[in-house]
Amino acid sequence: MDSSDAAHATALEQADNDPLIRFAALEAKLDDLVDRISALQTHVYYDSINWNTFKSRFDRFVLECEDRQRDILEALIRKSEVKPANVRVVTTNALADDTPDHLFPRGTAADNTRSPRFVAACEVQFGTPLRHLDIGSAGGGLVWDFTQRGHFSIGIEGSDWSRKEQRAEWRTIPDRLFTADVRFPFRVEDDTGECQQFDLVTAWELFEHIPEADLPTLLHSIVDHLRPGGVIVASIATFADRDEAGHEFHATIRDRAWWENVFTAAGLIPIESPFQVRDFPRGSGNPRACDWDAHANPELGFHIVARCGASG
Repeated sequence: MDSSDAAHATALEQADNDPLIRFAALEAKLDDLVDRISALQTHVYYDSINWNTFKSRFDRFVLECEDRQRDILEALIRKSEVKPANVRVVTTNALADDTPDHLFPRGTAADNTRSPRFVAACEVQFGTPLRHLDIGSAGGGLVWDFTQRGHFSIGIEGSDWSRKEQRAEWRTIPDRLFTADVRFPFRVEDDTGECQQFDLVTAWELFEHIPEADLPTLLHSIVDHLRPGGVIVASIATFADRDEAGHEFHATIRDRAWWENVFTAAGLIPIESPFQVRDFPRGSGNPRACDWDAHANPELGFHIVARCGASG
């Protein structure tokens, strides 16, 4: 019997003739047992998972809470209002419904990458206001970040998972998020039918999901939507990605030189990146994302910045 048990036993003996005191002593003993069980459960839980993974997920959750608090404060202080986008995406294929990313959703069902740092870096490099198109936008977090800073931003996602579940930004800015299978031609139009052009197109962990045969079509669509001198910024993974059931998510695994040749052939000329690695939303150690880090594991992927119709 340890000291705690002995103390409870003594209290019980002294309280034989006082039911209230006896009840209080029993309650204290019960609280002590609950605390011990909780400590054991916590110990078992931490031992059963990878600590770094748990910490990363917890830190990410904290940042998501902080982001939402700041969103509310900015809306109150600035009295900011998200104006209607008044555009549409015209395409023959509204969903990439035959792809693993839609049939066995992972990224589209979980990701909502936010990166205020990237938005600020783009403002420094390209000026303000910006017109921004994000392809493969999942939950639409980056579109929200650009929008909150007063830029015109929309996103295109291949799956309708987030729209159906009304998760992430599909509930806050539904007129700025669209679905389309970008393996096929698509066109962003305004109410008059005029094709919209953008200063900046981004694609995070998108290109490796596209089969080689479909890349020219996607790159042609991107060129059509970039103003002359506009820039595409992307991260591209160079590793295989399979789930536990064996579904393969990365259709094209090639090195940087190969990708640069493909971009160049489409009229997107790779240029020296004006960004630091930490500026990028993905593949950068962004604490709001959960993916590879080019600093720690450069063999897992790279970032590319390419200019439309320019040579550097």
